Amino acid sequence: GAMIIYGGFSHECDDYCDDMWSFDLETYTWTELFPIRSSIDTSISTPGKRWKFRLIGDIYDSITSQPILVLFGGHRLWKMGLEDHYNSSEADSGYLDDLWIYSEDSGDITGYTWKKKRKKESCKSDP
Repeated sequence: GAMIIYGGFSHECDDYCDDMWSFDLETYTWTELFPIRSSIDTSISTPGKRWKFRLIGDIYDSITSQPILVLFGGHRLWKMGLEDHYNSSEADSGYLDDLWIYSEDSGDITGYTWKKKRKKESCKSDP
């Protein structure tokens, strides 16, 4: 098994980090999955720098039956003058209500990618 850690604080980040690490519970070793500041590269889609979010694992995609991670919400600081360094997922500041899925993607070099889920405009009415 493994434990996944996303973001957090570090002396290597301007505010919050956007890196992701896996800790192998059998070998006690760390593996970097996404480097710090990966959101500066606009070709990489990530949830971006944030804190107070929820990350849920040990669930499976209903179509592919592959394991996935789900990240929801959190809080982001906005730094004036740095907006050009953030991808579109970092345009918002303050409390967030976005949903991201980390899952297998055979078309990606790492074999996994983050994908932002679209919001629904309205809820379904009661039957």
